[in-house]
Amino acid sequence: MKSVYMFSPLPPVPSGIAAYTHAVAEALATQSGYDVHVVVDQPEVSVQGHYTVHSWREFLYRPLPPESVSIYQVGNSVHHHFVYPFVLTYPGLVVLHDLVLGHGRLQLFHAAHSPDELHAEIAYETDDRFATTVLRAFQSGYAWEHIPFFVPLHRTVIESAVSTAVHNPDTYRTLRMRYPDLHFTYIPMGLWETEPRIPSNNAAVRHAVRTALGIPPGSLLLGTFGLLTPHKGVATILTAMRILRALRYPVYLLLVGYRASGLDVAQLAQDEGVHAYVRIVYQADRRTYWQLLQSVDVCIALRAPPVGECSLSTLEMMAAGRPVIMNRHRFNVFFPEHTCIRINLSTGVDDLIEQVRKLYHRPEIRYRIGQHAQRYVRRYHNFNTTIACYHRWIEMYPHLLRQWRDRRTQFPQHAVPLTRRVHTQIRQRVNWLPDFLTQHIHRIMIGDPSR
Repeated sequence: MKSVYMFSPLPPVPSGIAAYTHAVAEALATQSGYDVHVVVDQPEVSVQGHYTVHSWREFLYRPLPPESVSIYQVGNSVHHHFVYPFVLTYPGLVVLHDLVLGHGRLQLFHAAHSPDELHAEIAYETDDRFATTVLRAFQSGYAWEHIPFFVPLHRTVIESAVSTAVHNPDTYRTLRMRYPDLHFTYIPMGLWETEPRIPSNNAAVRHAVRTALGIPPGSLLLGTFGLLTPHKGVATILTAMRILRALRYPVYLLLVGYRASGLDVAQLAQDEGVHAYVRIVYQADRRTYWQLLQSVDVCIALRAPPVGECSLSTLEMMAAGRPVIMNRHRFNVFFPEHTCIRINLSTGVDDLIEQVRKLYHRPEIRYRIGQHAQRYVRRYHNFNTTIACYHRWIEMYPHLLRQWRDRRTQFPQHAVPLTRRVHTQIRQRVNWLPDFLTQHIHRIMIGDPSR
């Protein structure tokens, strides 16, 4: 039986990748018959499955089994910090959930007080002049919320991987053109909570939920789902809400998701004068989440700037049969035109307001787009297809590993600060200096490539 070691957070970590990892690990263990292990960096795990959970600290002083396959779930949040020392030390398969990794990796370098390493990393991906400019801006605290979008910081991760998988077709094409000598694969993002696990549209449940939320009959309920960050367009939606209410449209807004630092949604609604028409639900369980999702009339999924992901929350909105308004950018072009509504955010809120007004007056359009979206997700984002792609990818690993070893001499030398001697020192200290170990390993971005 082949062993698979997957490095990723698991629930209750507030990340869609955590829930995704649990579903993938469970399916690989039960459907594909692999001996699956999930390596985490968290004090507790709220899910159980047919796989074994390990702390990442176990593998700092004992190697991974020689015939095992490592799969690294890499995202742009701080919850993936612990993955980098492993993905850049042990050859494996990388699932790149975001094309832009600057958010998490910049914080990692900052926490480690490693300006030289950060400069070298940015320069390797762009050039020395740009790296110097970014570093100065970063150290001064200028526009911190925007800097990560201009420094993807994925090149070293991709070049150290045996193979890289992505869930977004445009990201796949972008990476293949940018790195023609590396191996990439496209794995469609599948929804594991599909029928019959998704509650069906039930008029009684929908009425009960809307009544509990205090939504008057005849109102148009807009909904935004997922991690609530400053880049999800919440401020834009609230501005549109203010204008629509001024135009006498009975619109309400439901926000469901995890609270992100740096965004006070309640205060934003208060500032716009629409707090009476906004409902906020944080950290709903999955059943409540789907009931809330199916209680709305129109979903809004704005992301600016985009980070090259395939949004799980957007797929969930479409799977619920709801029309989704999304911003027009290249990472959304793979959605067929008849399955969603695209708007141009460069014009401000005008396009958003116009689409909401049209959907209010034309409920048949809402229904038609929602039905097309639901059929599209069921056909092209089936979870069984996702697992079949994982299975083929894992079975190709020996061949991919031989190809990777042939090009290993081209490994970027700037990313080799960790020697075997340091590895030895870490292992010697692991039992009696855990604090030192944690601080040290988090500032090390890559191990010795000759290992």
